[in-house]
Amino acid sequence: MCPFRFDNFTPMSKMQKYIRRSERTSYLSTVIGISLVLFMLGIVGWLILTSKKVTQIVKESIQVDVFFKEGTREADMLQLEKTLSAEQYVKSARYVSKKEALEIAEKQLGDDSITEAIDYYNPILASIEVFIKEDYAVLDSVLKIEAGLLAKYNTIEQVYYDRSMFAQINKGAQSFAWIILALAGLLLFVAVALINNTIRLAVFSKRFLIRSMQLVGATERFIRWPFMLRAFFQGVISAVLSLGLLLSAMNLAINWIPELKEIQDMRMILTLFSGITALGILISWISTYFALRKYLRIHSDYLY
Repeated sequence: MCPFRFDNFTPMSKMQKYIRRSERTSYLSTVIGISLVLFMLGIVGWLILTSKKVTQIVKESIQVDVFFKEGTREADMLQLEKTLSAEQYVKSARYVSKKEALEIAEKQLGDDSITEAIDYYNPILASIEVFIKEDYAVLDSVLKIEAGLLAKYNTIEQVYYDRSMFAQINKGAQSFAWIILALAGLLLFVAVALINNTIRLAVFSKRFLIRSMQLVGATERFIRWPFMLRAFFQGVISAVLSLGLLLSAMNLAINWIPELKEIQDMRMILTLFSGITALGILISWISTYFALRKYLRIHSDYLY
């Protein structure tokens, strides 16, 4: 009597279904793992870009007042306004007449009788409100700008600005930038390690298939191609999922802090999204390449 029974064996169709289900599970887990890591990187990237934008806005909002000497002709003051507006370090420049300056002072102080005590004489000098571009909004640069203006134009009485503000903002921005960059570097290292391990496990499950293809004469290039194509699509799908999560998180943050909407820049967002997509594809592709390289060259005894 034959000791073997055919019903003890798993039908080939069931085995194939099991293998396909296992492959789908492995693929899905890899995509989810990469997506979550890219999402965290995207959050940090968004914080870095947002903080940079905030720093730029704050730096460029510091006002530098160029006051003219009493008796300076208005034509000369308007000409200097145009000259300053054309300078590469100036974001904007606006002429403020004596009358307008007085109206501003009265509005700020809540007193419309400032000039009564001095026989209605307006002691406030005409000026030009100047806002410096971010790259020049550091104390050393502003000091050089001040010295240059005073040396070149004898109609200028004084260049006034808050020196401590320039120093404090730049010092705070540098400290914050180093902290964020250190955090981003650490997270990037962890992200690469996690994605690499996830992909290595996925390739590890295919090691016997790789060896079988080698035994029938397949070249390394032939074996590598479908894995690299798979890695590319893994990176793209993971990037799309992570960007969806990132958009949701950004909308929640903007709803919670409405002021964030005013500092969002489409160019900044596109740069972030492009970087996340490229990073997802690049890490997935490189990790797959090196994982394949290992199992293409490993000895058969080490496959088990």
